[in-house]
Amino acid sequence: MPLLPFKRKKKSSDNKLIRRNRKNVLSLLRRSQKTNATKAIRSKKKSNRSGRSQRMKKKLWSRIKKYLLYVILLALGVGLIFVAVRSVLDIKGRSNNQGSDMIIMTSDEDVLGIDGVPSYPGAVFMFRRNVKTDLVQDFLSKGRSAYIMPTDAEWDDVKKYYSRELVDLGWTHELSIDFGDEKMMDGEYYTFEPDSGVGQGLRIYTKFNDIWYETITVSEAKSGLADRFAQEKELEMIIEMSSGDSLPDSYPWALDFPKKWSYEIRKSDLLDIELVEFTSSDSDGSLVIEPVDFSSLEGLKTIGVSFVEEINTHRDSEDKFEIVSDSEIEVADQDGVFFELRSSTGEGRLCVTTNPNNGVVYAILTLNGEIGFFNYVLDNLEITGD
Repeated sequence: MPLLPFKRKKKSSDNKLIRRNRKNVLSLLRRSQKTNATKAIRSKKKSNRSGRSQRMKKKLWSRIKKYLLYVILLALGVGLIFVAVRSVLDIKGRSNNQGSDMIIMTSDEDVLGIDGVPSYPGAVFMFRRNVKTDLVQDFLSKGRSAYIMPTDAEWDDVKKYYSRELVDLGWTHELSIDFGDEKMMDGEYYTFEPDSGVGQGLRIYTKFNDIWYETITVSEAKSGLADRFAQEKELEMIIEMSSGDSLPDSYPWALDFPKKWSYEIRKSDLLDIELVEFTSSDSDGSLVIEPVDFSSLEGLKTIGVSFVEEINTHRDSEDKFEIVSDSEIEVADQDGVFFELRSSTGEGRLCVTTNPNNGVVYAILTLNGEIGFFNYVLDNLEITGD
């Protein structure tokens, strides 16, 4: 009998099975560990992404807050600068106003820039805030000034005030010209002529709720600035020349003129030669270029005086024209004599000159104040064929 229990040897096939099973278990364990590790890595990555996203959001928000802060600070800075500049300007404005107010206070009895002319009560100098600028000082130095009319005043009140105050101070009221007059500038005209020294003229007029003052000569005041009005009209006519008309080539004088003027050519009563008469569509004025004599040794001045005498034969004895002045001029490159005429009811202009093509002396004449067109004709008249 054996001393130890007999142990049967396992078969080799069993050993192989055991080894295979152990191998499978180990493989499963490794897969399980690998899967868990992968999940852990993925979880960690996901966690990292989430953290990174949070950090980016925080960083972005931090930048936005920083930019907002910059914008707020910039706005505050601009606001402070604006307030500072505004304060400085207000201080300067108050200073200028105080200075101009001082000037206005001293001009309560005299218009600023014009001695001896009282300012209208309650009127304020128009350029008081810029009175120290070169532009306003130049304006005042030319004997001109402007005031804003009080809100409770009308232009008739201003006219009555000056017709009373200036006359009391020794001024003479010469003319009262309404706006739209066809011969003179609108306004109230006064003259002051002392016993000794140079006299002075004054024009007071309005544009829109204001009072404008202008010192002029005595003769300009008595004529209502007719010459200036004529110059402005002449300039208007030059501008209108783009749509003008012209005399026919058969006439001995050539002239282009604004279309508002029409003309008629007919035989003269003095000579059996054609004259041309211009009439305006927007006024009663007229101008004539009329043959009055043939070239002679009498001289143009003598011919002109004789022509004025001929004109007066057709006028009332109380309204005859007299020659105020005469001077030598040049018309269309020809010698001429200019006459200034005046009657009790108006003024006229006359020029006599010779047309070398036919040897005839012509009179260029206006008797009803068309001085602007008269000056235009003298400046632009030409000889046909030149």
